Amino acid sequence: MSSVTGKFPDDGALIRRLFLGDTSFRSACEDYATACSSLERLMREALPSRQDEIDDYRSVIAGLEVEIAEFLRRATKVHIE
Repeated sequence: MSSVTGKFPDDGALIRRLFLGDTSFRSACEDYATACSSLERLMREALPSRQDEIDDYRSVIAGLEVEIAEFLRRATKVHIE
């Protein structure tokens, strides 16, 4: 969850609430954390032969960020209405 709150720092309370109450959101957060950790590890290795894998992780992370942002947008909209 900390990697998600790091990406969306203004939504910390909402992220914690969704993480505890929504299994789909929790799964997206866990996938995001795993992908970020894997990308960091690959970046530390700095092997040119792993560039395709690095690009794949970046793409996965970007997709998860969109998915998480949509969760947050919907939760904010529901909370406001």
